[in-house]
Amino acid sequence: MDPSTDNHSFSLIPYVNHSNKMEEPLSDEKKITHSQLQKIIDNSFQTQFKDYAHFGQYGMGDLVVLVGTSTAGKTSIIRALKELESNRIEDGVDLRFFATALKIIIQYNPNEVEILRKVMKTPFDIPHAVHIDQRSWKTGISIEDKMEAEKAIKQIQKTHASFSEKEFENIDNLNRNIELEMFDDVLESTRRGKNIIFDVLNTDALAKHILMRNFNGPMRVVLTYCPFKVLSSRMERRNTEAVASGELHNQRIGDFPLRQFSEVYTKKEKGQRTFERLTRDQVIRAFDENFDKGIAARHERDLSNGRVPKSPEEILREKEERRDTFLNNLGFKEGVDAVEVSPKNQDFYDFVVDSSRLTAEESAEIIHKGTYQRYQQ
Repeated sequence: MDPSTDNHSFSLIPYVNHSNKMEEPLSDEKKITHSQLQKIIDNSFQTQFKDYAHFGQYGMGDLVVLVGTSTAGKTSIIRALKELESNRIEDGVDLRFFATALKIIIQYNPNEVEILRKVMKTPFDIPHAVHIDQRSWKTGISIEDKMEAEKAIKQIQKTHASFSEKEFENIDNLNRNIELEMFDDVLESTRRGKNIIFDVLNTDALAKHILMRNFNGPMRVVLTYCPFKVLSSRMERRNTEAVASGELHNQRIGDFPLRQFSEVYTKKEKGQRTFERLTRDQVIRAFDENFDKGIAARHERDLSNGRVPKSPEEILREKEERRDTFLNNLGFKEGVDAVEVSPKNQDFYDFVVDSSRLTAEESAEIIHKGTYQRYQQ
């Protein structure tokens, strides 16, 4: 397909030709990663695009993987796709994390959970309230009900703070295995004919798991790209709308969406397409601004919950450590003032949607109809 004739040519980003050779020698670590990803592409994706119906005759389902940072638009695309496909099952690390957290809360504080079920909009709003201090009340809840709920939340937090070392270890093990368990579940569900969509950030872990499980089915991997320059303003708008609507769990206050950006994108390698050019001053300014907002919000929560806030020295040390890691991930080595960034593992994606140009409904329609193909430069 010629991108110049495609209505979405400015939003569906062309791909580097897979036959292109790397112009610089790869390190041993990169050779392993590149080999793994290339094997997936050769053995699964290209077979899929040559004869996509081949899988259907064996009763296999369709697996859609969304990759992208928080606030890039993944949730909106999932919601829009499920409007088009009522049988599409949603999964994801965040969903599983809060489902696991809710099970633990129920196990140790069943009475408090019953109180919170009456006042919270959904059961998943309970772990949101306990672990990240975000409230999502049902409409019409009285002040008395909220006060009783706050007591229940504090009791749950007190219970968790008194967990033994063994209990903390068990919880850590549960959370550590969430991602791998999700991979196993979605691959098996696809083999059994279920249509799945889930989001993930760690594409390396997904690629290795696919190889380990020898999965060769109908899978489409979509990068939901939100340009860095758009991300901060979108976060601010999202937070304003969350406060106005009372959906405080939708807030994204702090630097973590930007840090996630640095986990998905980095300085491009030779032969790769440039997604955008970033300057050191630009990314530091955005990081510092959002980090400071997150610290202010955390300080307010600590005071309201009777916790001792971190000292200015501790905050400064945390800020510098996070900023250094953030800059290093993006490719800002010492003396580098500007970098051209590209997705890590660029060849892993079937296509890329720029969510600053395509609406969620347009992106979902493309996924639903399967009207895209790999582009070649």
